[in-house]
Amino acid sequence: KVMVSDINDALAQDVSLNNCSIKPRILISAPNGSTTWYSEDEVNITWTTDGTLPNVEIYYSLNNGSDWFTVLDEIAPIDSWPYPNDGIFEWKIPKVVRTNEALIKIVSSTDLNALKETAVFNIKGRLSMTYPTNSGEVFRCGTTENLTWTTKGIIPTVGLQYWYSGAWQYILNAGSGTDHVNDGSFGWTVPLIKSNTVKIKVYDIGDA
Repeated sequence: KVMVSDINDALAQDVSLNNCSIKPRILISAPNGSTTWYSEDEVNITWTTDGTLPNVEIYYSLNNGSDWFTVLDEIAPIDSWPYPNDGIFEWKIPKVVRTNEALIKIVSSTDLNALKETAVFNIKGRLSMTYPTNSGEVFRCGTTENLTWTTKGIIPTVGLQYWYSGAWQYILNAGSGTDHVNDGSFGWTVPLIKSNTVKIKVYDIGDA
C-alpha cells in the first residue's frame, strides 16, 4: 500500500485502499525491431533488469505472438530451465521458415506478470553456392553443369539466375518457370553465349 501524509501533521494522512505490487523491470536490447537473424545461426539474446529477479524463462514466436515456444539451450545443454538472469543467452535459432513476425519474450520464473516482449523482427534462411565457386571454372556451351548449393532454414522454393551482358538472366526449370524445388542442385544446360564474367546466383524466391 501507499500512504501520503503531511510531514508537519502526522494525523493528516491517507492510505491507498488496495494493495499494489512492485515488480522487477526487464528491458531487452537484442533482438530489436530492426534485427534480422538467420535460421540455424548462433546469436545472443541480451537484456537488463531492474529489481531482484534470479531466474528467467525465454520464449520465441514466429507469428507475432499467436504461438509461443521455449527457447532451448542447444549450445550448452547443461544449463537448466529456468535460466540464470545474467543478461545474456546464446541461442541456436532452430530450423524455421522465413518470417518477419518473430518475437522474443523474457519472463520472471517466479512472477509470470513480470515480462517483456520485443518488437517484431526478421528471421530468414540462408543459401550458399557450392558449385560453381571459383572464378576459374569453365562451362562449355550446350553441356549440362550441376549447380549445387546448401541451405540453412526452411526455404521450399528457390530461384536461379546467371549474370550476363550486364543483367541477371533467369535459369528456367523444366517447365520454363523461374521457380525451382529446393533440393540443393539443378542440372543447367549452358546457353549458347560467350563471356568471362558470368556469375550464378541462388536466392529465396519469396525473399529476393
